[in-house]
Amino acid sequence: WSEKEAIHVVLKMQELLLSRGLKPGDVMLIFLEFDTSGDGALDLAEFRTALDVMGVKLPGDKLRHVFEFFDADGDMQLDACEFCQAPVPLQCTMHCAMHCAVQCTM
Repeated sequence: WSEKEAIHVVLKMQELLLSRGLKPGDVMLIFLEFDTSGDGALDLAEFRTALDVMGVKLPGDKLRHVFEFFDADGDMQLDACEFCQAPVPLQCTMHCAMHCAVQCTM
């Protein structure tokens, strides 16, 4: 089920971009909006807030599973590359990697 919910989240992220008149390359703007701590990564609480903004409601266990689905390196944080890779994989290297310490390799 985590994959099904993850796909739903990706679709909601794409809808959010479109509803704001943003282009795929602007996904970093969304990431920065949700990174309220300014540490360059989304923790589980920031991810929950992001899902709330997108209208996605998940119980705690499913929320954690979806978060882990996106958290490619398993550090319990979504960095810019992990976040940007989901809705616009082809844009990750060009745009989000500028804000990451390492190049996106997903």
